[in-house]
Amino acid sequence: MWLPDFFQKLWNTYSRKVNKISAIKAWDKLKPSPELVETILSAIEKAKESKEWKKDNGQFIPHLSTYLNGRRWEDEIEVEEDWQDRVRREALETQREMREKAKNE
Repeated sequence: MWLPDFFQKLWNTYSRKVNKISAIKAWDKLKPSPELVETILSAIEKAKESKEWKKDNGQFIPHLSTYLNGRRWEDEIEVEEDWQDRVRREALETQREMREKAKNE
C-alpha cells in the first residue's frame, strides 16, 4: 500500500534526506499499516536523540532505505541524557536513598 501522505510525513521527519527513490522502493516493499507508520515515526524521534545519530553531525544516520529495509525501528536505542536530566535523576535517587535510610533508623 503506497500511502503517499504517510511516506511524505516520514520523509519530512527523517534527518538524512538522501536517495529518496530507494527509500520509496523500501517503503513499497514494506507495505506498512498506519499503526506501523506511527511506530516508525516514534522510533525515529527517539533515534534523533541517540549518540549514534548525533555523532559527527549526523554522519552515522543510515539512509532511510537502509533504515526501512533493516527494520531499524526495532533496534534498542540508547538515548543520550543531557546534564540537566542527569542532575535531576541523581537528585531524585539521593532523595529516595535518604528516605529509605531514615525509615530504617
